[in-house]
Amino acid sequence: MKAQPDLYRVLQVDPRAEPEVIEAARNRLVRKYHPDVNPSADAGERIRQINSAYEVLSDPERRARYDGSRGTGEARNRRHGRPRWLPALLLAATGLLLLRLSPRLAFLFLASWLVIALIRFFRR
Repeated sequence: MKAQPDLYRVLQVDPRAEPEVIEAARNRLVRKYHPDVNPSADAGERIRQINSAYEVLSDPERRARYDGSRGTGEARNRRHGRPRWLPALLLAATGLLLLRLSPRLAFLFLASWLVIALIRFFRR
């Protein structure tokens, strides 16, 4: 059985891309790989992949379902309307509360939080 390609890779966009960026990427790729312009043997198959990826990613409901099936959490955050910065804000508030109790403990807490945040940022 053939594995489903990553639709974001097919369109060469980031999973957090806005709809306008997705549409622009599709138009750019269609101009590049259209069988009338591109003489390669797999140009037709490539265009089919681009169009099917665009169909899914351009529809907000289908995109949310696709993101959920990928297990990225993007769809969950979008569905519930939870801001992405909320966990960071809660951790910072906890650190400030610890600061009143013990400055050393607050420093260790906030330093470890910063390290984790940097690791997550650079993994993307």
